[in-house]
This record gives sequence, structure tokens and C-alpha cells, in this order.
Amino acid sequence: LPNPAESRQQFKDFAAPGYKVPLLSALLHGDFEPLSQQKVRYDLMTAGWPIIKAQTWCLVLLVGGYAAALWTLARARREYPAAAVPGILLIGYIPGLALIQGNYTNSMYAWFAVPLAIAALTEAVVLAGRTFKWPVPARDLAAGLLLALTLVGFLALDHDRKLPQQAPITDRPVLAAAVTRELRPNDVVIGETPYWWLVRDERFRSNSLLWFAQWKHGDSFEQSFARACPSLVILDDQWWSHYGYGPSSPFPNLNPTRPAEREQVRPLLRRDYQLRRSLKGAGWWAELWRRKSPCRDSRPGAAA
Repeated sequence: LPNPAESRQQFKDFAAPGYKVPLLSALLHGDFEPLSQQKVRYDLMTAGWPIIKAQTWCLVLLVGGYAAALWTLARARREYPAAAVPGILLIGYIPGLALIQGNYTNSMYAWFAVPLAIAALTEAVVLAGRTFKWPVPARDLAAGLLLALTLVGFLALDHDRKLPQQAPITDRPVLAAAVTRELRPNDVVIGETPYWWLVRDERFRSNSLLWFAQWKHGDSFEQSFARACPSLVILDDQWWSHYGYGPSSPFPNLNPTRPAEREQVRPLLRRDYQLRRSLKGAGWWAELWRRKSPCRDSRPGAAA
């Protein structure tokens, strides 16, 4: 297991600048924006209708399960309504997630409630059968519903399985081939995180490492580049797009916040690197730069 103190520090370094606990932000600072942003989590699940898509089907289950839970709770007549337990857990989970989970750009945490939603739907159907005297045994109702949900879930997963794999580099095969040809056994490669798929080991460095060093250690851009010490640089349009954030970046530890940095990138590369390939495609461009000689350590106090 990792060292707990080290893990806490890593979490603070990585997540604290961008992720705010919505409940604490609201209570301590009067900032309700993290709460209002929770809608994004569910908007992401509706991307690419139809319903047969797996994550959209999850949203349908959650909405249906929530409605079923409220109906079951309203119809409960016992002191301890066992049938309402899955629904009660679901009703508590969704707002609880909104109050404590700051990463609203990830729908995965909402998916965890799907088993509760399925259980709530099942209990609601069984209760409806008993309430309205349907001529079908409760066990058969539950089995039929679960079978139907399983079938639709299978179709949704099969639909997604047949989609073209959206690996980050599949739309740039020319670039992928060029990087593969240029790659050497002892290279340290830096670029956008998706290009890890071309290296797949510890030789790869995400370009966010440069901005993390500036945020964490107060490095200049040149010092952060020397700290990373890459021998091969993949500069592309995605890297360039990060400079649109500026000082208002929600993740100052993972994005550039100094507007002047963009104008420093190519001069540094021309000085210390050789341009090996310049590639362009439909809506993208990329350049491969190889270091001319061992990198110079320009960190404060480093030996000349």
C-alpha cells in the first residue's frame, strides 16, 4: 500500500487546485458554483443519443430508479419498509454525490448507483403488482423486469463495443507511425497525455508535468523543461490549445497560466532541439523535436 502521508500530499497537489468539495464551498465561502456544475455530470451521460448507448442507458435507469424509489416510499405502509431500502439509499446517494464529489466532469461516480436504481425499480414493480392485484406472481414480475433490463443492458454494451475505438491517436495514423519510427530505446518523450499509447512505459512524460513544476516549485517555463529533460518532444495543436486558459484555468497545476509562455515554446525548441518531422492532417498539426545534446539544468542553484 502507498504511504498515507505521501498519498494525501499527491492528492492535494493534483486535485486540490481544481476540485472543490461543493458542500464546503457553499457553507464556508458562499460559493454555490460547484453545486450548480453538477448538472454537467449528467449532461455528459446524454451525449450521443440514442438510449441504447451504455452511459445513456445508465442515466435512464437512474432517473427511472429515482422515480420508482419516491413512489415506493410514498406507498410504504410498514414501520420499517424493507421494500423502500434500495430507493432510500439511491435517494441519498445522488444528492450526496453532488455535495461531496467535486469532479463533476466524470460521470463514473453516478454509474455506481445503477445497482441501487435496478433494485429500486424491481421493488417498485413488485409493490405495484401487489397493490393493483396484477395476476402475475411477484417473483415472476421481478424476474421479468431483471431479464428485460439485462437484455437492454447487453444491447447497449454490444452497441458501444461495435463503435470505432476512439483511441487518442487513431485519427492521426501518420503521426503515430512517425513517432514510432523516431522513438529510440532510451528516449524520454513529452507530449499530450494520449500519446502515452505510443510509448506505454515510464519513458513518457505528460506535458502537464511542465505546468505542475511551475505551480509546485515556482519554476520558469525553461526551468520546468530542464526538469523534465525530454529527448523527444511531440508539439501539436492539442498542446497549443492549453494556452487559451490563461490565469483563469480551473487547474492551474495542470495547465499553463502565464500568457507569455506560448511565445517561448518554439524559441526554446529551436535552440536546444532539432525539428525532425512536421506533419499536418484534417484539423490537426504536429511537430517532432529531438534534443541536440544533453539538456541543461537551469533550475536555481544548479551547477553550470
